[in-house]
Amino acid sequence: MILLIRHAHAVDRDEAEVADEERWLTVKGRDVSRRMGEALRRRGLALDEVWTSPLVRAVQTAEIVAAAAGYAGAVTVLPALAPGGRIRRVAEALEARAGVVAAVGHESDISTLAARLCGQAAFPPLKKGQIIAIDAGQVHLSLDPDKT
Repeated sequence: MILLIRHAHAVDRDEAEVADEERWLTVKGRDVSRRMGEALRRRGLALDEVWTSPLVRAVQTAEIVAAAAGYAGAVTVLPALAPGGRIRRVAEALEARAGVVAAVGHESDISTLAARLCGQAAFPPLKKGQIIAIDAGQVHLSLDPDKT
């Protein structure tokens, strides 16, 4: 099973006066990430691997979701998950893995990845912090951060 996660809420670039790559999670973003990880744990979805974009907000989302879900392994930074990354390669790598693999990324790339994994031309954008579970080309679960 593949879990695709859009990074949670981060500080605005203008507010923080930092480069886009350096933006960190807000208090809301940290809370959403924790709640989403707890929701995975409640559903019995044990993570086998966690991959993330190298951008700060994605790494923080991945670490918080993973910890709240009970994952004790390493979080792997995958440059191809950065904005504008090589989605085809990420899709192939995800499909080649066994178990439950979570990948944290950014819009519009994360929904493009979902479309590719589901064999669709397009996929609706994910909300900040949203998680979808894809298995055998079908979405089996969508965790909405506004309702979880």
